[in-house]
Amino acid sequence: MRAHLFIGCAFLASLGLLLTTTNGVSTAQRTALAHPDHGTGHAAAADYALQFDFDDDLVSVQSHLGDLVFDYAFTVEAWVKPSSLAGMNSYKGIVCGGYNDTASRCGDWKMHLSSSDYSKWGLSVCTWTEGCEAAYSDSRDLQLNQWQHLASTYDGSSIAIYRNGTLVANSPHSGHVGVGEYILFGIWDTSFCGLIDEVRLWDVARSQARIQSDMVRVLRGDEPGLVGYWRFNEGSGQEVHDLAGYDNYGRLGASSDTDTQDPQWALSDVPILRYLLYLPLVVKQG
Repeated sequence: MRAHLFIGCAFLASLGLLLTTTNGVSTAQRTALAHPDHGTGHAAAADYALQFDFDDDLVSVQSHLGDLVFDYAFTVEAWVKPSSLAGMNSYKGIVCGGYNDTASRCGDWKMHLSSSDYSKWGLSVCTWTEGCEAAYSDSRDLQLNQWQHLASTYDGSSIAIYRNGTLVANSPHSGHVGVGEYILFGIWDTSFCGLIDEVRLWDVARSQARIQSDMVRVLRGDEPGLVGYWRFNEGSGQEVHDLAGYDNYGRLGASSDTDTQDPQWALSDVPILRYLLYLPLVVKQG
């Protein structure tokens, strides 16, 4: 007898049903990367991302309770869809820790595009005792006009970066990360050019397996170690909401009013599983 079973993605993951099959990426993950609404049983509702302009757009988030200040470990994740990788000579930020709400004050960690080649990306971490070190991808790792999931970790002894769940590069580094009161999206020297969505911050260095299991699904918001989660689904206005429960809301642009540094709201087709998976369940008789 064949029945049908609707099971949430988080429940599947907890049961170990999102099995690794090729290069550490599960069948469900590869399906989501290729067909973001496969298995939902219905069309996707409107989803939004933020479009950054290659110049000075930014979002700033103040850490009200120190939740976004890291010591010896953290993970930063984002989905990005570059619309241009042309040019060079300035660092383009994706997510960085900052000392205030302006781009020139990115602090002691930055996930960003290389100033010498915008198809290269990496994580730079500066510590009190050992100075600054970075792990970078090879040239042409970022793909134009395609969604890709970027994750970077620091565990007090090394930096590691992952693209679509696959380890891209790592570099030894140690020490205590400096204190910053802000998180900035989309900017360092200048702005990222393209869409950014699903930004997540953790106060732990996540394993590759954990990154793979969660990168193509919507989080509940109460996962252990999650300290910031911005989905950008507001679709309008000057704020982005923190869904991790810490109320670290972000502000678009240079002020609470509309200004030229506001990124633009855009419909998003980011390839994550937003709903329930639809699975056939075979029940044996007798």
